[in-house]
Amino acid sequence: MQKTSYRIDMLGTSFLIAADTDQSQLDKIVQTYKDTVDSVRSSTGQSDPLKLAIIAGIVLCDTSLKYQNDLEEKGENPQHAHSHEIAEITDMLISKLDAALPPTPQPSTWPEPPDSHEEESENENLD
Repeated sequence: MQKTSYRIDMLGTSFLIAADTDQSQLDKIVQTYKDTVDSVRSSTGQSDPLKLAIIAGIVLCDTSLKYQNDLEEKGENPQHAHSHEIAEITDMLISKLDAALPPTPQPSTWPEPPDSHEEESENENLD
């Protein structure tokens, strides 16, 4: 998906972001955040934009963690749901790399390292 620019106007500031998420998803994300900021503003009476942003971020993190905990309690851990699929894809990629790369020489075919005694005697001759 191609990255698109998206303008966000919130808490007295405006900026552009580039995202590879479709417009409707970005609209939902920004609206959820704005709703959370509005909820924090009305429940705390806070008007400082930085404090509102920080508290709203904490509220959203709390909501996300509660959701993850609920899924884990039901045995639906989203982080582990795709682990089998990830392992299969990883194995497939390793196989493709193995097939594409030249074979690695075995240790028995590696050249012998230089004799360290020869280097020492050469260094002594230089003195």
